[in-house]
Amino acid sequence: MKNIFIIILFSLLFSCKNKDSGDFKVLNIDTNEQIVRHKLSAFFEVEKKIKLNTKNRNLIASIDKILVHKNFIFILNRFSSPGVYIFDTKGEFIKKITVPFDETQNIYDFLIDSQKIEMLVAGKVLFFDVNTFEYINSKRIDYPSTRFYKTDEYYYLVNGKGQDLLMIADMNFNKQIQYLKEHPSHGVYPYNSFININKDLFFFKNYSNALYQIKGSNLKIGYKIIFNGVELDEAELGDIKNFKTEKSNPFFYKEVIKEFFFSTNKHFYFSFIKKSKEYVAIVNKSTRKVMNFDVSNVENDITNEKYFPFIVGKDDEFLISVKNLESSFYKNEDFELFFLKPTLQ
Repeated sequence: MKNIFIIILFSLLFSCKNKDSGDFKVLNIDTNEQIVRHKLSAFFEVEKKIKLNTKNRNLIASIDKILVHKNFIFILNRFSSPGVYIFDTKGEFIKKITVPFDETQNIYDFLIDSQKIEMLVAGKVLFFDVNTFEYINSKRIDYPSTRFYKTDEYYYLVNGKGQDLLMIADMNFNKQIQYLKEHPSHGVYPYNSFININKDLFFFKNYSNALYQIKGSNLKIGYKIIFNGVELDEAELGDIKNFKTEKSNPFFYKEVIKEFFFSTNKHFYFSFIKKSKEYVAIVNKSTRKVMNFDVSNVENDITNEKYFPFIVGKDDEFLISVKNLESSFYKNEDFELFFLKPTLQ
């Protein structure tokens, strides 16, 4: 599944039963109520639109991550023609940066700070100047990583191989500590592993109804998400590779947080699945009110496409959606970015 999420059904309710424990916060979500059909514009406002000038260039086969920094938009294409593609805020193409001397090498993730663009590839991190976009140097890492995050003191690296899932390293990538033994079939989905909520850093593990709070080199459960009053027993999850489609699997009938969990200034967002149906929840960070997307019935009157894909890019409080994501490469059409602001208060 690509890093886009299709909203095909809708329900809305507000949950007020968030009773915290002493150690972590609890978010209760009731998925049993449904309401009538809605238009997507009733829940999102379009702040701005930017059409990317990719026509006649075949620049980007897919969009895996978007970051906005200063007056530039940075788009990661991981595998097919891998690179970080840079556009200005008018949508004009500026430059593509990729692995020096090996432009076909896959790129797993990238970060941007005030001085550098950091690019995670197999076995190392590459550094580029954030102003000139020119290559500076690289540092070797001795453990498999598929996405990463950094603070002033530490790097946090996620291992997608199903071993020690979260590794904490110093600024020279020397491993300090590791957490969360992972079932090999669980894995994590790219780019949604680290979430900022009210200035605190959290880590989300795929198919786990919990958020782990990170403080320095320490990790603890910060949030538990409980659906319909029943807590998921992750210890019994076992091999969930086919639980989305096999009715014989007991977890086919349970709500399990799925492949994305990410945050903006005022809200955080996640998908969950039950009985092969896709759901999306939007949560106000301050009030913890919840807006649930249920199965099938949303009219997409914003991009006017059959499906409404969310991209895990963010510009402060904005969600980014992409029009023509599936068809642009093949039909020679431009991508169009929609910066959306949720109306949930």
